[in-house]
Amino acid sequence: PDAVNPHVRFGGRGVRNKSGLSYLYTYLTSPVTATCNHRCSLLVVYHVVVVKLLCLYTLFNCIMIYHGYGAVNGYQRSQLFILFLTSCGRGRGYGKPAEMNSYNFFTFLPACGPKVEASTIPSMALHAKFIGCFLVAVLALNICGCANMHLWPPGLTAEQRRQLRAMPLAVKPWPDGPAKGRILHTTHYRIYTTIDNPLQQRLIARVLEADYARFLRLVPNAAPKLPMVGYVFRNRRQWALYTHKVMGPQASIYLHIETGGYEGNGVFATYRSNVAEVLSVVAHEAWHQFSFLTLKNHLPAWLDEGLATQCEAMQWHNGYPVFIPWLNVPRWEMLRQAVRYRQLLPLPVLAGTQAGNVVQHKLTYVHAYYAEVWSLLLFIEHSRYKPALMRLLAMARKGQLNSLLAGTGLTAKEENNLTLRWNHVAGEIYLQHFFRNRPGLKHHYVVFIDHLVQHWPPERPKSAPPTATLSQGQSP
Repeated sequence: PDAVNPHVRFGGRGVRNKSGLSYLYTYLTSPVTATCNHRCSLLVVYHVVVVKLLCLYTLFNCIMIYHGYGAVNGYQRSQLFILFLTSCGRGRGYGKPAEMNSYNFFTFLPACGPKVEASTIPSMALHAKFIGCFLVAVLALNICGCANMHLWPPGLTAEQRRQLRAMPLAVKPWPDGPAKGRILHTTHYRIYTTIDNPLQQRLIARVLEADYARFLRLVPNAAPKLPMVGYVFRNRRQWALYTHKVMGPQASIYLHIETGGYEGNGVFATYRSNVAEVLSVVAHEAWHQFSFLTLKNHLPAWLDEGLATQCEAMQWHNGYPVFIPWLNVPRWEMLRQAVRYRQLLPLPVLAGTQAGNVVQHKLTYVHAYYAEVWSLLLFIEHSRYKPALMRLLAMARKGQLNSLLAGTGLTAKEENNLTLRWNHVAGEIYLQHFFRNRPGLKHHYVVFIDHLVQHWPPERPKSAPPTATLSQGQSP
């Protein structure tokens, strides 16, 4: 909506993941270990179907035992479990008997026979063992998920982690800030954070400096006012408190962001939803900050968000991050789902869509939008259209893009406020002028997407140099 703070850019990764299972999922689907086309889908099936069914079956057993019907076995038990699942799906699975209707699981329990004390049921030992083993397995997964984080991020050896922890970094107390608040001072950034892990602090600092080097290759001669300021909170609660304080009545709009952050007036704010994602989100938001501080003309949402997603995927070589945008596992999986269910927007519609509106829709729509702008900018950056992208960014830095909007009736105030009308008109005009006037864009992009979603890992773009040839901190 136009009422949103005009100088705010959104960014996010989607669903919040905090459990050990999510760490295991992230680890298994990382570019280091994702070796087959269907690994991601199989893990989703495992997580959604197997784990949730086991959880529900455990709850079902506990309820049966509690109500004295733990001795029910065989076909009758399977029927009751199916009825239990149906009741849960309708939102009436458990509660006071008076609240249940005639189709509820609890209505049929008395028909199973007389109640029996659990201690007198021989088969209850088996059910108790099953429940115990399952709870131990879930606990082990969470422990393994947390324990394996000492191996994060992939690509860093134990010696490199030790060296990073000992890396000189100016860390000072945060006056009047939250408990354990610190200020990280790097060459180009000043980061206010409540993350107290020394290794994570240094990884954030190193990613931001590598990000800055990448930005300068996209926008040569850019000169933002230094230091650039950002906030990286330890948890969502701290980030939400900051958002309420800074955004005031409009905070509820930004709190729709599940995992991610935003940039407003040249300052980005995000939080550590889990350890594996914090670096990607910080790198994403840093682009929004850089574009706000260095470009005299704003970029429409499809372009600004698309460029930000190119910073999310990275590997570590010799202790430094290397950006590998084509190996962005979450975006790739979201794109594949969007293609499968025909959720992709036509290019003119995508060009006129405002990210501030997107984050208020269903999560599937948010995922499809960000996956599509990721794939579009991945295509543009690694094809014959990259020179056009460089010209567009150069004109934005010099304040020359406004000349393309002559005759549209747009005012400078509308551009400064990033209104829906400005985003719609400018987004389509910039796409048409720099890219769609060139023959074959739509056809080449469709072919690119079809090939991209069919193969994992995606092929390295021909324009991207091998990672072994990259200097420290450089990205393709």
